[in-house]
Amino acid sequence: VVIVLGTTGPTAGPTPGPTPGPTREPTPGPTPGPTTSAPEASINTLTCPEIPDIGCSVCGAGQCVTNPDAIFVYEDLANVQCSTLETAGLVGSIPLTQCDFLPLLSELGVCGCA
Repeated sequence: VVIVLGTTGPTAGPTPGPTPGPTREPTPGPTPGPTTSAPEASINTLTCPEIPDIGCSVCGAGQCVTNPDAIFVYEDLANVQCSTLETAGLVGSIPLTQCDFLPLLSELGVCGCA
């Protein structure tokens, strides 16, 4: 006969305590690098379309429309978008004799001639 002392069944281990918190702060996320701003565009970089012999610039020599979506309004004429007016001048739809006085009209200022 073999007698085994002290074995009354499985025993549980020590009761675990609460889980400890982190020992250091979490690693922060990446920081953005330095930003650079693009140089401001200069109005001097504006390139006007070439004027064919049959056409004219409604803004005057060396100038062109910079506000193409604006609406040109003049007396009894139909209102027209500045880009359409400029194109009409370039393709010769506006008689050259009328193109000469267009740049003098204050109403053309809405087109932003530059």
